[in-house]
Amino acid sequence: IGIDPGVTGCIATCGKNLSNPQILDMPRIGKGSKWMMDYGVLKEWLLPQVRLRQSFGISRQVFAVLELVHSQPTDGVAGSFSFGRAREAMEAVLAFSNVPYVLVPPAKWMGHFKIKRTPNKRGPVTEAKRLYGHAPELLTVKRLVCTQAQLPNRSDALLMAAYAHHLRG
Repeated sequence: IGIDPGVTGCIATCGKNLSNPQILDMPRIGKGSKWMMDYGVLKEWLLPQVRLRQSFGISRQVFAVLELVHSQPTDGVAGSFSFGRAREAMEAVLAFSNVPYVLVPPAKWMGHFKIKRTPNKRGPVTEAKRLYGHAPELLTVKRLVCTQAQLPNRSDALLMAAYAHHLRG
């Protein structure tokens, strides 16, 4: 499982050898600084992922990489607070779902894929399209499916899911 927290974040899962990738754009209720994560949708999506693996006796392989994110000096107070709230909420959802996880800074998982950090985030998008070429619909901008704004977050989450597999061996 790979998680890019935040208002426009994304959660991704994949099977062994990056098979059957699944994504969920961060579900939320409200707008602007008044948003809240929709915990019901998160639970409805995450628990079946965990139960499916448990039914095959591979629950030890369910493991998450949660991006260790920080607010930036240019973020406003409300933005910084909601950003931190999103990460804490994801930690709680993982804990209540009995999913072990690690907090990983962007530089670490990006370094694994030899991606240089750039403001336009083209590196992660290019690498995710390369790794998940068998599922192009997840990373194709289409009206009502994936917006240009969602593409970097989806790419990050998919790459963190791949990094989770790397960490688990």
